[in-house]
Amino acid sequence: MSNLKTCDDIIKVLSGKKIAFLENGDCLEDESESLALFMRNNNIEYECIFNIEAIGLEETLRKCRNIDVIVYQTTWVYTVSQDLKKAFMSINNPEFKKIFIEIYISTPTFIRKPKGVIHDMYILMNYDRPVEEWEFDKLKINQPYWN
Repeated sequence: MSNLKTCDDIIKVLSGKKIAFLENGDCLEDESESLALFMRNNNIEYECIFNIEAIGLEETLRKCRNIDVIVYQTTWVYTVSQDLKKAFMSINNPEFKKIFIEIYISTPTFIRKPKGVIHDMYILMNYDRPVEEWEFDKLKINQPYWN
């Protein structure tokens, strides 16, 4: 089972990595802010790429080039988000492999890792929960996250 529920496991995935939050607005939304606070409390540095809709696909991709971990809250309704998902999921060069963490409220974008995707993909459910009750799962290709 790939379920990683403890704070220590989240820290292990993030430690020593260059991390960026992607945000459509000019500040982190609630659940992203909860993870950012957790990271600050554990001395894990990160940056934020704000207003991705306004800066566009090419600029967002450029800013993500040297990032190891990309964190985002489920917002695939924005056009740039759909374009980013398509661009990131089509990368086949291991040099550009990333870790994606999707923070979701009701349903994650992916329930399993899509075939052919080289990235490590995690989902985090932290909506209205204390950190001890967060659910952090690594997606696998052949089974849904709840198995």
